[in-house]
Amino acid sequence: MGLLFHSKIPLYYQLKEDLLCRIQKGEYHPGDQFPSEVKLAEEYKVSRPTVRQAMAELVQEGYLTRGRGRGTFVNSIIGPNKDQFISYFEVHSNIKYQWEKLIQSKRLIASSNIEKDLYLKPNEEIYELIILKGIDQECLTVTNFRIPVKLVPGPFIQKLDKLKICNVLIQEYGLNPTNSKQFFQSIKAPKEISLLLDIAPGSPLTLQKDIFYCFNKPMAIVEMMFRGDRFEVEISPDSENPNSKIRMKLIDDRK
Repeated sequence: MGLLFHSKIPLYYQLKEDLLCRIQKGEYHPGDQFPSEVKLAEEYKVSRPTVRQAMAELVQEGYLTRGRGRGTFVNSIIGPNKDQFISYFEVHSNIKYQWEKLIQSKRLIASSNIEKDLYLKPNEEIYELIILKGIDQECLTVTNFRIPVKLVPGPFIQKLDKLKICNVLIQEYGLNPTNSKQFFQSIKAPKEISLLLDIAPGSPLTLQKDIFYCFNKPMAIVEMMFRGDRFEVEISPDSENPNSKIRMKLIDDRK
């Protein structure tokens, strides 16, 4: 559709909505390179700053992703304000955390298993972050986030003081995951994790491991550990999807 140049609706917003409509209709497919600012400015007969603002909002909302030196691409994870690094369990759960705390951030040499998952060379470095989430005074989950240092040059850790991890990666580095692999496992709580969760060592945990990819290149590993005594897994069929829905339910045993 054409833009209404005499409308009270800002041009950048009209352009954003028109581009979004074209994405949702399938004119641009996930993984496709998106037209450049110059091309869109010529097509819509608007200025490049107008195009830039429209595209910036589409990136912010998760519809587009930018790659350094590669251009802009259609994201295969489509949805406004989507936190790409929230656990699948959390998205499909009744969990409403009251607090979140980054307790550790460090730079270290990747282990052999991390090297394998992230396609790293020997002795390459990663950032490792540990995040706690809970309700009231109770810690419910421990998250371990790992990303190669080479993907986030500059003061990555300092940027986390003002923004969440997902926002830093998308806004500052143009890293937006396009797909992921997920693994689930029941484990016994290691001593260091049991101390964080205030449970006995060896207590049951549900571990979810996600490897996130940006156009088939691994970019981050997220491991979440849920307290086994405070969560249960509910699996139910989805009539609109051949796959089952997995729902992680918080058990309120304090009643």
